Amino acid sequence: MDEVSLDVLDSGTIHARAEVGRQLCKVGTLDHLPRLLRAAREDGSPGVRLYAVCAVADILSRHRVGPNAALLTAEARERLFVEARGIDPGFNAGVFSVLANLGLPLAARRILVGVRDPRLDVRTGALVGLTRYLTSADGAADLATRAELVAMLEDARVRPDALARVARLAARCGWQEARKPIERLMGREDQVSEAAQQALEWLSAAADVAPIFGVWVSDGRDATEVRPALGALSALVISRDQLIEISGTTAKATALTRVEPTRLVLKGGATLDLRRMFLPAPETEREGPALQLRDITWFAATTAETHAAIDILVDAHPAVNLTADTLAVTREAVGDGAGGRRAVAQLDLRTGRYAEAKEALEQLIEGKRPTPELWLWLGIAKEALGDVEGARAAWQEVTQRATKRSPALADALRRLGATAEPS
Repeated sequence: MDEVSLDVLDSGTIHARAEVGRQLCKVGTLDHLPRLLRAAREDGSPGVRLYAVCAVADILSRHRVGPNAALLTAEARERLFVEARGIDPGFNAGVFSVLANLGLPLAARRILVGVRDPRLDVRTGALVGLTRYLTSADGAADLATRAELVAMLEDARVRPDALARVARLAARCGWQEARKPIERLMGREDQVSEAAQQALEWLSAAADVAPIFGVWVSDGRDATEVRPALGALSALVISRDQLIEISGTTAKATALTRVEPTRLVLKGGATLDLRRMFLPAPETEREGPALQLRDITWFAATTAETHAAIDILVDAHPAVNLTADTLAVTREAVGDGAGGRRAVAQLDLRTGRYAEAKEALEQLIEGKRPTPELWLWLGIAKEALGDVEGARAAWQEVTQRATKRSPALADALRRLGATAEPS
């Protein structure tokens, strides 16, 4: 993409100026902040002002956590806070997202003022900013803002639209102390009652350990962080006694002694804090459970993402020893489809559960268009179970079904040559 010129903000058309802001949302750097802030404060077009302030917020979001955070010092954040505070939210309500991505509790206090503003657009902008701040890893430890937001649930001065969104936000963050105030909002004849009902459902899910068990995926970003995805998805498999971390082509297993609603207790006593939330997954339509672990947000994996994670797990070197409980969690995650049964059969082969693998593979072979790999794996399972004749018959099927360049064919021929004739 061509380099974005800031000079367009001085002399370009409204469309061209807005396009600069739109592009810098994706590729802007810290050097672009001063000019963008001026456009957010002074440009005559509301659309240009909004794009400019969104670009500032998104650039800052890329410097909240991880290695980039060191590029923006505490002093620089405080200077940016002073400058952003000078933008009238009635003139540009997007300024609250800028404040949110500074990661400063002081900035969060300013956003909370906007939640009580009599102007609808200002309240809406403040609640968007507050969501970006409180669901992020750098806002997770701000207990003062958390307490004030929960107190808003019992503040009669908070307007119904804001009250409904505050109830949902508290529940998205998994704050169990908000349960009682939210329960008292039930029975109202406005939008607040519906929001309270949904919030209570989310809080109940966040208090239960069971939803933690399963497969989680992440592209390396924290919640509401705006930057290019890091590439291939990383994955976690969490069971009652094991944490599997999958990244690239590697997998690592860690023994767990206990799983609690908000932390994993590792063998030896060390702990990993988990933050339970309910969020929309990035760049998708789906909304559901999320975990925050090591400043990264993880979302419940889809079936396809689970299969991809298992493929890596099967091929990982060195091989990972999976517990029976981890295998059970994985089986539940892949579902009942052919793809899931295929993935689990591979795991069973890798972990020495040959009888289970044989049964699953025989069922798959009876389905539509069985692939040569299924016959190859069936032969491996049968050989391990002592059925040498059955193994050879399965590998002979591979030689009849596979193409000349198929890895399955080469493997089957090798095994046929290395396997003794049955007595």
